[in-house]
Amino acid sequence: MQFHLSVVLGYLDPGSGSFIIQILIASLLGSALMIKAFWHRIVGVFRRDNPLTPEESQDQ
Repeated sequence: MQFHLSVVLGYLDPGSGSFIIQILIASLLGSALMIKAFWHRIVGVFRRDNPLTPEESQDQ
């Protein structure tokens, strides 16, 4: 029985790990900023306005 080993040509040095952590932190902060900027639109999608009562609909 013969086994074939595959060779992986890759290397992660400490700078690569630091860069990955920096990308994750920037993504989280960017997402938080976008949510803060568009919070009213996001909430508006899920908010239901009270339907008009019959008296209010006749006034319009």
